Amino acid sequence: HGSVCGGCLVAFSVLRKAFPKVYCNNALESKVDAPAAGLNAGWRRVIAATGKALSWPRQSAAITTEQAAETAGLDSALLLEFSELGFRLSAWLSLPLMLVLAPLHAAAGGGAAKSDRLGWIDMGNVRFDHSWLYYVHALVVWGVCLLVRAFLLRAQAKFLKLRFAWLLDLPAPRATTILLAHIPQACRSVSYVRAFLSGIFSDDAVQEVHFVKRTGALASMVQAQDRARELLREAELRAERDDVRPTHRVLPSGAQVDSMSHYKEELDALEAPIAAERARIAEGAAAASGDVNSHCAFVTFATRRQAEMARDLRFSANRNQWQVSFPPEPSAISWQALVLEPRRSALMALLGTGVIVALYLFFTPLCALITSAASTIRAGPLQPVWAALAPTIGLRLMLMFLPTILLTIFRLLFPLKSEPESQHQLQVWFFAFEFVFVILVTAISTSLVDTLQQLAHAPLSVFDLLGKKMPGATHFYMNYLVLTWSTFGIGLLRLSNLAKFLAWRALYTEEEARQKAEPEDQDSDGMGARYAEYAVSLCICLIFSTLSP
Repeated sequence: HGSVCGGCLVAFSVLRKAFPKVYCNNALESKVDAPAAGLNAGWRRVIAATGKALSWPRQSAAITTEQAAETAGLDSALLLEFSELGFRLSAWLSLPLMLVLAPLHAAAGGGAAKSDRLGWIDMGNVRFDHSWLYYVHALVVWGVCLLVRAFLLRAQAKFLKLRFAWLLDLPAPRATTILLAHIPQACRSVSYVRAFLSGIFSDDAVQEVHFVKRTGALASMVQAQDRARELLREAELRAERDDVRPTHRVLPSGAQVDSMSHYKEELDALEAPIAAERARIAEGAAAASGDVNSHCAFVTFATRRQAEMARDLRFSANRNQWQVSFPPEPSAISWQALVLEPRRSALMALLGTGVIVALYLFFTPLCALITSAASTIRAGPLQPVWAALAPTIGLRLMLMFLPTILLTIFRLLFPLKSEPESQHQLQVWFFAFEFVFVILVTAISTSLVDTLQQLAHAPLSVFDLLGKKMPGATHFYMNYLVLTWSTFGIGLLRLSNLAKFLAWRALYTEEEARQKAEPEDQDSDGMGARYAEYAVSLCICLIFSTLSP
């Protein structure tokens, strides 16, 4: 895995120079100032000798959290800050634990590890009846907890400054807008909402009111129009490149047609229905029709102070009506979730929770089944390598597809208002899955139901269960963490983005190809999955650092 990571770093250095639009577009657009002035003479000679192919490690390390927040967004800056927190914690813990616990395990543990030489410095080398070493461990664990708490509070205080600055810099109208939800059926008109809020604040307080409208048919037609317009542009680019008008077959007739003429006819045919549907929606919205206006509305106030006051007010004795919240980023809003009626949303959320619980119950048996099948495979000369990977391959495969499964459940069954909310839910649930089925997998064994039944009869036995099984699982987690090296190394290459960029570049300009290739797959490479994976990796290091320094 070290060789794979080294190869990925070399490949990234080469690809970054060959395809800068994919790997360093922010630097090309001067969004980030390259800290060349801070490089020493020796590093400058290395950069000059390699044609700047190896300049990125030092430049990346010199980027501050403030620069990352400005260019890549606050979520990305938080992820970088969390990574640095893990680095600092590991650096502070590694040397003291190695100098204190490792010699004690080896010299005074009692030899419980027997022939396992790597286990001689582990907690697994300590006899169960040892008289004093367990008290030393208790003190060390408390020391680790206090150190982690101190580092977390310091990192949180640093990040809150960026958060407050981001909130203060929010531009209008987003800073002066609120999202009203669960508006009663009789109140779903612009005039009613404007009069209602003006009676609370003042006549000139409310600047704009926009209801979220049910536009299912119109949205489908506009989507078809955008698709036809995109295909027409592709056909025009092919004709320009090949000097021949492209053709294709249409279904279900299978007739061969001229692509450019066909897509122009589709666009012309969609213009009249779209105009008619827009007129119908505008008429229904003006008449406060229940078929058009949903229970959600965006209200923009004259000042930010009025908007902040509105967020803190309660407009009805029924807390399920007139709910006020901060509006999501406009480009990330999930309009389908906003038009769902509250009762239907609640039923769908209940169903989604049941599906996730079922996924919890069947997750461990599926992992055990895949691992059992992998253990029966014989790899010939590579058998030692495969033997090290097979115990964790079932877990890794299931965790690889788990973000996609969870996000599909959230998008279909949970009324989440925006894509960032979906990513946040993914972060919470994916971390819960990984914490239970990665860190506690040794205690759970192969059945979560059996373990829960055992704990239901004797709740305090959880400490004996973890104490007996976790010290013997340190080698498993060493293999697991080493396996993640390759995962992060391959992720650095952005292979899917590069493939899409190369495919689109055959027709479009490099800038257009880059835009079509972005962003990464938001299921496994989005902020939710990344945060969860980073957090679990850090938890493994912190939990097992005292068991196996």
